[in-house]
Amino acid sequence: MLLLLGAYALTWATTNRQFYLMTIVAQWLLFRLRNEVFEQLQRLPLSFFDHLEAGDLMSRLVNDVDVIGRVMNMGLIRMISSLFTLVRIILIMLKLNPQLALASYTILPVMIIATVMFSQRARRAFRRTRETIGRVSAELRGGNLWRESGTGLQP
Repeated sequence: MLLLLGAYALTWATTNRQFYLMTIVAQWLLFRLRNEVFEQLQRLPLSFFDHLEAGDLMSRLVNDVDVIGRVMNMGLIRMISSLFTLVRIILIMLKLNPQLALASYTILPVMIIATVMFSQRARRAFRRTRETIGRVSAELRGGNLWRESGTGLQP
């Protein structure tokens, strides 16, 4: 029982340390990314900004960096952890019963195809969402939504 308790305590400590380190690395990378994006924006000619709404540009920059931050904070940890878990499961299955393990892998192509199809649909939906957020942000920035709504609210 003490060995099990020790294993749980070790797992808890290493998980917390992993989360702490990944958070520090992710924040450092986001800091660098934001600085590089800002420096790149400073180098662009003024004519570049004539074609874009300020709200749309700001929304895309903020939301895209936020998404990258979320992936770096938790997505990467989950992906690595899931990969190690999957490898362990495959090895254990092959060790216990190779024939049954190989038979159970016949479903993998269907799962991969379903995952790819879902990912493509999710990617398109996410892109539409970002475009809509950018348009709404640009409209709010310009005040057009308030003026057109007839509510009498003027920015």
